[in-house]
Amino acid sequence: MGSKSFLVYVALAAAVLFGVTAFPFMLFMEKQLWKALYYTTREEVTQDAQRLGKILEPHVQHNDTSQIRKVLYSYMNDPHILGILLYDSRGTLLASIRRTGTGDLLPVPDLLLFRSTLPKRAYSINDSLFYEGAFKGRVETYVHIQPLQEETLLFRRSFLYTFVLFGTTFLLSLLLLLHRFLRQPLLEGQEKLFRLKKADSLSLWRQRARKSGREAEEENPSRKPLSFALSRKDEMGRFFTSLQEYLDALHREISQQENNMEALEKNNARLIEELCSLGQQNSEKEQYILELEKRIRLLDEKSRKTSEEEFS
Repeated sequence: MGSKSFLVYVALAAAVLFGVTAFPFMLFMEKQLWKALYYTTREEVTQDAQRLGKILEPHVQHNDTSQIRKVLYSYMNDPHILGILLYDSRGTLLASIRRTGTGDLLPVPDLLLFRSTLPKRAYSINDSLFYEGAFKGRVETYVHIQPLQEETLLFRRSFLYTFVLFGTTFLLSLLLLLHRFLRQPLLEGQEKLFRLKKADSLSLWRQRARKSGREAEEENPSRKPLSFALSRKDEMGRFFTSLQEYLDALHREISQQENNMEALEKNNARLIEELCSLGQQNSEKEQYILELEKRIRLLDEKSRKTSEEEFS
């Protein structure tokens, strides 16, 4: 796999992982937000219902029906309030108001029918009315905290924008870090090895290996080709350290082989020299033997002639 493809695959995997992690996190945060908004709204509605009792106390004392209706209608502007029932001290219904399915505000014709049409999660808030210490009645406020669609949509949009911004920043930072600490060292190491191969380092090693001792080690052109990454303490540094150790071991092996070859060449030269010397000595000996044979033949001839003369 090429380095570019590697970075692309890493970026895609990070994006998918980030999205998979962020989606349940968004659902969790949305649920927590909804709970917080729900209880905050419920507390506000409860406080409004209690203030309604304080406002209605003097109007109930003076039996001011018109003011009572105005107050009830003004409180029905709250979309969470479904209906309000006002009772006197004897439990008689003084005034009522409800919100119909079409949004109209009408009196409650039948209490049982009204309560049976309430939503499942609706509840009532009861508040007693006192005026100058005397019990004057009670007010029932029926409340239904509806789903907070606007706040939820706003949160989703904000989370989406934050997710895109943070995700983009995260991916760019990840790509820069991968390029800085992974792709760039790999490309640099690849370039070093390519130059090492292009320079026919084996031939240079063989030439330098014929020199002795420290001079050969100092002039070795490939002694530390990966020194740029050897100081790193991470996995990449350990990888290049292992590769450099392999190159050093290869160089030592080649140097040892070249030293052995040089010793063999010296031995061969010495043996050839000795063979030449032995051959020359053998030639001299053969020539000496030939001269002795020649002298022996001359002496034999002289002896034969002398013997023939004496006989005659």
